[in-house]
Amino acid sequence: MSTAVPTLDQYDLKKIAVTPPKKNAGGKGQTSYVNTDQFPNLGKGILFEVKNAKIRFDLKAFREEGKPPSEDDKYNINLELDSENPDIVRLFKTIKALELRIAEIVAKNSEDWLFEEKDTSEVKGMMSSCIAKHRNNKTGEKYPDTFRVRVFVDKTTKAMAAKFRDGANNNELLDVNIHNSDQEIPRGTTGFWHIRVQKLWFSGGKMGLTMTLAQASVNRPEGIANLPEIGMASDSVVGRSRVIAEDDDDDTATTTTTTTTTKNLVVTKDDIESDDDESDDAPDNLESDNEEPAPPKKKSVVKEGKKAAKPARKTKAKA
Repeated sequence: MSTAVPTLDQYDLKKIAVTPPKKNAGGKGQTSYVNTDQFPNLGKGILFEVKNAKIRFDLKAFREEGKPPSEDDKYNINLELDSENPDIVRLFKTIKALELRIAEIVAKNSEDWLFEEKDTSEVKGMMSSCIAKHRNNKTGEKYPDTFRVRVFVDKTTKAMAAKFRDGANNNELLDVNIHNSDQEIPRGTTGFWHIRVQKLWFSGGKMGLTMTLAQASVNRPEGIANLPEIGMASDSVVGRSRVIAEDDDDDTATTTTTTTTTKNLVVTKDDIESDDDESDDAPDNLESDNEEPAPPKKKSVVKEGKKAAKPARKTKAKA
């Protein structure tokens, strides 16, 4: 049995809840879980679909500055804000609204969770947004914002945990790993994307949502070197779009035009169960390009003649 996946704006943000943060197993940072009783057949957290979005950059590994490549490297894709696509514009507005809702919940529980009372604006200032802004370092030219999504990678095989399907070939599964990702899902690739929001991380005085890719139905762009021709035939036509490819080492950009089409993407029970398992077991603090430092410990100030205050008792999260 398959199930259609809603877009993010179909969720009622007022019905979203957050669990109290708990220390991570590795002792670095804390994690809360984002829950909702909406669409319960879609598994844990919030699973939503992004339609007709385009990858802005090739897949890259992020690690602490100065560290060599390792099995702990983290991988993101960046989906571009297309100001001419009303679905994508609405998505970016809804992400901002979701982050504000999370900040409101944390602010209401800040005395217990952060050990000091903070208002929503203060908590919002702590948040590392899933929306990234880009400028050319040489010219200052502003590029379109992107929506940063985590892609989990098997430490042994280096295969993507998310399922990538060929939208131009009846959604057949693609074998995508970190070694062939620039060929299988290069910059400019468009498609339908299923993304799960389940975790809220706290570390180093910062916090942020973990957005994880569950699966995608993709169409690779024409005009990319070393890519075979792809026959475009499917259920829904996206239309013509400009593909902007940034060069990381200089200030040049190349433009190609591509007609993109994508098969409708659904989720099955097996997809949901495997996606939930991956989200639960994955490491945290993955939204920043660099690892967040451990949060500072709150020190108790003992005035002369007075005892130090006892730590706050655990309480149920306020919605």
